Amino acid sequence: MIEFVDAGESEEAARGFIEYWLGPGAYDAMEPRIRELVTRGMVKARAEFPLAFEERGASVQALSALSMPIQLIGGTGTTRAARAVMDVLRGIWPEAQLAEITATGHMAPITHRERVNGVIEHFLAGQPIQ
Repeated sequence: MIEFVDAGESEEAARGFIEYWLGPGAYDAMEPRIRELVTRGMVKARAEFPLAFEERGASVQALSALSMPIQLIGGTGTTRAARAVMDVLRGIWPEAQLAEITATGHMAPITHRERVNGVIEHFLAGQPIQ
């Protein structure tokens, strides 16, 4: 993504980003208006991306000190990178509730919002997921 943006090829940056998270053909399948918004957002995403790797107080020690209930949500078809993050978080918060939503990927809050919202609603209501 960074290389494409730096080369002035924001559309290719957007295509690669969207297809990594949603799968082949996802970028071209988007509504033109949404595709244009995503493409224009690549310059901003490029500027923010390196910041995602800065600690900024979110150390393992700080995260493990959290004492509130935690709900982790993952899609069974997510990327290896997202699954690795989930594995790290499960190690930090072994008592966290975990919901794996079948046949969804990393973007399940967009592609399967009803299912994700159901998990969140059950968690907020203090009810177990069925």
